[in-house]
Amino acid sequence: MNVATLAGHGNLRIWRWSLWYSDAKPTAGQMLEMKELLEQSMKEGAFGFSTGLVYTRSGYASVEELIELAKVASKLYGIHA
Repeated sequence: MNVATLAGHGNLRIWRWSLWYSDAKPTAGQMLEMKELLEQSMKEGAFGFSTGLVYTRSGYASVEELIELAKVASKLYGIHA
């Protein structure tokens, strides 16, 4: 079986702070925490991150938020799906 796991964007958004159903923009500290968690996830085996922009948590993300996360994935030769 071939498997390539991805870190879920919605999970990155709710890790240790509550943006479950909020359209609030992440603070600089929250953005840094998401980026660090994505990097850690990729170093532990994730191949990148995924978004479901039709779902509540990811749907509230700004283009800038997704770009910042994509930069982390790119740095580690990962993908965004």
